[in-house]
Amino acid sequence: MSFHKKFPESWKILHSEYVLKTPWLRVRRDYCELPDHSVIDDYYVTEAHDVVGIVAITPENECIVNAQYKHGIGEVVCEIPAGFIEEGEDPLHAAHRELEEETGYTTTHMHHLATLIASPSSQTNHYYIYFAENAQPTGKKMLDPREEIINERIPLIELEQHIRNGHINVLWSVAAIHLALDFLQKNNHKKI
Repeated sequence: MSFHKKFPESWKILHSEYVLKTPWLRVRRDYCELPDHSVIDDYYVTEAHDVVGIVAITPENECIVNAQYKHGIGEVVCEIPAGFIEEGEDPLHAAHRELEEETGYTTTHMHHLATLIASPSSQTNHYYIYFAENAQPTGKKMLDPREEIINERIPLIELEQHIRNGHINVLWSVAAIHLALDFLQKNNHKKI
């Protein structure tokens, strides 16, 4: 389904150069020709790894969320378990891996809900959103040495209130939780 009869034309990249290149992040300066033939000589694009995020629900109808310090914002935030997809890794495999690494929970029922784009004007990565049904504490939590994560379990019926009061306010976690609640409602989940 198309929203427009005709899509806008793409820009033509005349030249690119990296101004920052690390294992975690690359910043590229593009020289672009627009459809009207004008040129932008300083369009910066951030290249980052694709990410998976998991809305994990326990048999007790609680959502597992992570409380973690995020240096970019300089605050502790509450968000869904998430992490980078490794080079060549399948997003579904990454979702299972990240859920176990960050929470110690595993599941045999993982559903892909959506693939989101956070900032299409300046970033290249995608966010793969999964729903983990019947998540059990049967795995091993294996945090990166730079991570300190405290897991919380929030009853499903309280999730929207936690979003409204700002306890959960990371944009793509909020979107993922709403996608999961919609998925549960459409699949006749009785306890939301």
